[in-house]
Order: sequence, then C-alpha cells, then structure tokens
Amino acid sequence: MPLRLAMLEQQLSASTPAALSFSPQLEQDFELEDRSARVARASLGCWALILFEILLVVYDTAYAHLHVPVVENVSVQARLALCVGLVVTILVMRHLPLGLKVRERGLIALLWLTMAIGAWLAIKEPHIRCQLELYALGVVPMIGGIVMRLRFTHALFMSLVGLIFLIIVSHLAEMPYPYMAFSVSFVFMAYCLFTLMANYLTERSARHAYLMNCMDHLTLQNTVSHNLQLHEMARRDSLTGLYNRRFLIEALAHYVRHDSAGASATGVSVARISILNVSAEKAMQADMAANETTLPVMPHGHCLALALMDVDHFKAFNDSYGHVEGDRCLSLLAETLKEAVGERGIVARYGGEEFVVLMPVATVSEALHEAQALRRAVAGLGVSHRTSEAGHVTLSLGLVVHSPATLREASASARDEEAESLLHIWIQQADEALYQAKESGRDRVCLARADLNSGDGCAP
Repeated sequence: MPLRLAMLEQQLSASTPAALSFSPQLEQDFELEDRSARVARASLGCWALILFEILLVVYDTAYAHLHVPVVENVSVQARLALCVGLVVTILVMRHLPLGLKVRERGLIALLWLTMAIGAWLAIKEPHIRCQLELYALGVVPMIGGIVMRLRFTHALFMSLVGLIFLIIVSHLAEMPYPYMAFSVSFVFMAYCLFTLMANYLTERSARHAYLMNCMDHLTLQNTVSHNLQLHEMARRDSLTGLYNRRFLIEALAHYVRHDSAGASATGVSVARISILNVSAEKAMQADMAANETTLPVMPHGHCLALALMDVDHFKAFNDSYGHVEGDRCLSLLAETLKEAVGERGIVARYGGEEFVVLMPVATVSEALHEAQALRRAVAGLGVSHRTSEAGHVTLSLGLVVHSPATLREASASARDEEAESLLHIWIQQADEALYQAKESGRDRVCLARADLNSGDGCAP
C-alpha cells in the first residue's frame, strides 16, 4: 500500500496537463475501475445512434413517396439493418467481458459503418435528400467522443479517418451546388474539432479524479491501519509485549457478555473477535482482520478462572541485581507464561511484577492444575535469586473461579456496571488469595472462596 501511494504521487507530479496515460499497471487498474461506467456510456451511445438513424429514416420516408415506394427505399432498409446491429452490439457489451481495446475498436467500426452508410447512399442515390444528410454525419463522431467517451487517441483516430473518408465521398458524389463538397467537409471538421476538445478535457478530468480518489482511499486506509496499530499498542505492555490492564477489561467484558453466545456446538476452539469498532468498508477489511484479537471460546457451562500472580521478593531482586536485570527477568517470565498458557487463555501484565491469566476452565480442579503448571514453569527456569528462600525466582498465585451462574448474573448487570469495576472486584478476590499464598510461604497457589454450583459444571 505505501508503494502504491508513492506510485500515485509520482504519477501526479510527473503528469503534465496534456498527459492522458498512466503507467501500465495503473492504466489497467483505471480501466477496471471505470469498466462498468464505460460499458454503460457505450450502450447509451449506441442508443443515441439508433435514435439518429430513426430520425433519418423518418426524413427519408417523408421524401420517399415522391420517387419510390417505402418498401423499396434502400436508405430505410439499410438504416433499419444498422439499428438491429446496434441493438446486438449493446447486448454483446452487456453480457460479454470485452477488453478495452476490443470494445473501443468495435465501437469505432460501428461509427465508421454509420458514416459509410450515409456516404454510400449519397453516391448510390444522387438525390438532394441523401446529399443533405452528409451534413448530419458530424453527429456520429460527436456521439463517439462525447456520449460514448472513447479514449482521446481513439476518438482522434476515428475523426481523422472519418474526415478523410468524407472528403473523398463528397468529391465523388454529384453535388447539386458549387462548393457543397467543401462545406460538407468543413461542417464535419468543425463537429470533430469541438468534439475532440470536449473529449480531451473530459478524459483528463476523469484521470485526475481517479488519481485523487485513489490517493484519498489509500490515505484513509493508512490512517485506519495506523489507528489500529496505535490501538493495539495501547493494549500492550511495552516491556513484556503482553496485554495490559486495558485489554484485560475488554476481554472480561467479552466473556461476560457473550457467555451464552460463545457456546461452540461445532467444537471450534478459537474464535475471532474484533475489539475495535471501525467502519466496515471493504477496502479496509484486510487491515482490520490483521489486527483482530484471538480469544479462546468458552464452551457452554464452563467457568472463568482468573489468576493473579506476583513475583516473590522482586523488590529484593531489583536491589540485588539492578533494574536492568529485573526488566530482563520480567520479560523472561512473560514469555514463559505466554508459552505455558498457549491458546487456552490470556496473559496480561497487571502492573509492576504482577501478571494476570484469564482462562475458561471446565472445573475448579482444572483451574488449580493450570495455575500449578504456571508456577512450576517459572520455577523450572531456575533464574537465580540469592535473596529468596528458594534460591531462584518463584511465583505466588491467587486464584478465583466464577461459575456460569455468576457470569450470567454479571452479564445481566453488565450494561449498568462497567467491566472495569467488575475486573476490580475479581482482582480484589484474587488478591486476597494471593495474600494468603504469600503468608503461607510463597511459591504456591491459593484458591479464593467462591460460590460454585456443581450443577453448572464447576465442581470443587
């Protein structure tokens, strides 16, 4: 995306006012972007040609009774046949994915055919009505350049060939008045000149508008992408890379409010949720999907466990080894906890040397088993801590487990009670258990008292 934005800026700065071309890739994108509109304009131009031919048929019919019967009027028959061909062309353009070159070459051929029929009739039927119709042929390039909006180079080529052809025909036909051949050519040339001027200005404006729209779109995408990155950074701890308290509140709100909706009947273990609510514009969906957060699904009937962890004697560790080593220790512990939890839960840094794990569990026993696994994982690192009784860095954990009934009660009042307040309550409960773990000798897990109903699938 930055490369494309740079390419657009270069195209804008490099293009002179007279330029009507892009780089090959941008030219292809411009054609794809404008294809449906160009097909619609081409169809409208064909209908305009049909109307033009019908008017000439009416004109020819008005004169026909003076000379030949209508059924023998070659002019009428030729023009009606051309109208049928134009209708077929409209159907083909609307139902077949024709490329730009094929479509415009076909339209140019139709425009030449329209002029050729008029010229042929002027030579075949040396009557003043057919010769006067040569003046009206200037309408044909006008339809091609203004209504159909052929590319300027194609419109220029079509007009030049048509002008040369008409000059030849006007001299071959038997004109009833002197200098009529010159006047026919002059009128046609005037039509072509003003049509090409309008066509050029229209295409140049359309190309410039396309560049500006692309730049606006890409700039908007960049802005949304940067906002998503900033939002993600706001939810991350800068030292450890773990989620922070802000994201913990969002995750808790998700679990509480979607406890019933989060039931997975298909056995899917991971669900995608988007925390940030942004405009659902298709051009931005890829950036948004890249910034979605993965949360484990909490199956119906499961509990939600929250473990508050504190590094034992961490202040003494900093005093003994220095704050740099303390930061390294916290980063190592964060990585270890993240690997130990995996996709089964969320690990966040709550503040200082405290970490929080939020995890759906089936039973309290499972929650205790997971908490013990986290404690053993940190102890297994063997990070030296000479001021600790164990001789290495250890964790104390306070665990609180809430049953589905408790979650449903919280969900019913979630609209009035902020998720932040709910997290504060749960953290207080876990902190009481953590205090018990500290008082009991550290390096252990203590479970807070909770009102669990075994009928909800969470038995002690």
